[in-house]
Amino acid sequence: MRATRSWILVVIVCAFLATTLAFLGASVASFIMARDIDRATAELLDNALPSVRELTQADTRLRQLRESATATARARPPRDAAELEGHWRELDAAITAATATPWFGGELALYESQVRPALADLRRELDEFERYAGAPQGDAGLRAAAVRLENAVNRADAALESMSKLNNEQGFAAAERIARTREDAARATLYLDVGSTIVALIAALLAIEFARHFERLMRRNVELEAERAQELDLVAQRVAHDLLSPLAAVSLSLSSLQRRHKDEDTARAVQRAQRVLERSRRMVQGIYAFARSTARPTREAVTPLRAAVLDAVSALQAVEGPASLTVEVPEFEEVDVSMDRGMLDVVLSNLLSNASKYMANAQDRRITVRAGVDPERVHVEVEDTGPGVPPGFAEMIFEPYKRAPGTTQPGLGLGLATVKRLVLGHGGAVGVRNATPSGGAVFWFELPRAPQRAAAAEPAAGREGAPRADRLRPRPTG
Repeated sequence: MRATRSWILVVIVCAFLATTLAFLGASVASFIMARDIDRATAELLDNALPSVRELTQADTRLRQLRESATATARARPPRDAAELEGHWRELDAAITAATATPWFGGELALYESQVRPALADLRRELDEFERYAGAPQGDAGLRAAAVRLENAVNRADAALESMSKLNNEQGFAAAERIARTREDAARATLYLDVGSTIVALIAALLAIEFARHFERLMRRNVELEAERAQELDLVAQRVAHDLLSPLAAVSLSLSSLQRRHKDEDTARAVQRAQRVLERSRRMVQGIYAFARSTARPTREAVTPLRAAVLDAVSALQAVEGPASLTVEVPEFEEVDVSMDRGMLDVVLSNLLSNASKYMANAQDRRITVRAGVDPERVHVEVEDTGPGVPPGFAEMIFEPYKRAPGTTQPGLGLGLATVKRLVLGHGGAVGVRNATPSGGAVFWFELPRAPQRAAAAEPAAGREGAPRADRLRPRPTG
């Protein structure tokens, strides 16, 4: 069963991790693609578009410079060349702005090989044209200067057009990358989301299937436990019935032997045999009580607790001997519990004999029985000076056939199971804890008080409502 729970936990954890990784992969992919889009967008907005804009401005200034040079050459009377210088300054400013942006691959080489020489040639031809600008119309030098300036403008225009074409191509390439990356991002996100959804669905189906499998195992385990308990009850009742008659015959024989032979040796032998017989009878009664412990208790069952405790202690000391075992019972309020006397004797005898059995190797063999009384419940503790309960064994110590690892004391592992079934069947609770870190165990149980006593105790208590569990503690002894 634990292995099944472990597999279910592993499957759920793996499914959760797979789903988380799938969604994380989608987020990482989206982030990477978004970064590529941001890079291409920055390349387009911060480089290609500003360069194209400034180069377009430069081309406009070139056309204005050509038109102004033509008008200057044809003007009558001759015009001042100051307008040409204004166009040149605007052209130079546009070229400077265009070259201030980051360079694309090959753009700097194009600028150095074509644009810069063309602009330098244009500057020289412009200076030459301005030198002839004041000559009469038709002057040969002016015409030649105008032709050379026209050619320089055309070369500069062609160079700027090449540079503008390069920036346009890079801008279109960036825009295409943006569109392609967005499309890839949308497709990848869709695939990853679908994959994540499929993984999550598979994980949910696996978890449901394992949960159903676990439920089937639990149901089957309950059925097997019920079948086993039923079989155990039948076997226990049969064994108890078969053993009680021979034990009764042996007891009669011992009594008859004791009456016929009064010598001391025979008396001691008979007493030892009777102690052995009593232990055997208690084992049979314990098995029989275990078989009957699933029966519902009757409401009329009432037992004085203190009398039952003292009788159980006396029975234990009669078997163990007062010299080898000390049993202390601090004073506590006389109270009746809702349990049959025979069943309560089985509970107390099992707890006392269990404590005595596991103190066999203790130097100080001491048992303390304490009781705490509450308006509605009674809390009884049996503390010993034995080795205590091994770590991790407290939860299963009350289960049938469960014995602590390394246990050498004889027994079937049914005594504490009988205690649990009897006490829980009467609406009570059982438990165990270690008395101290160095050793000693405290077995405890709680039972409801008899109805008539519980009703009478409430006014004296002066409290309303059910008591808290942490108030069910034995009274301190003075």
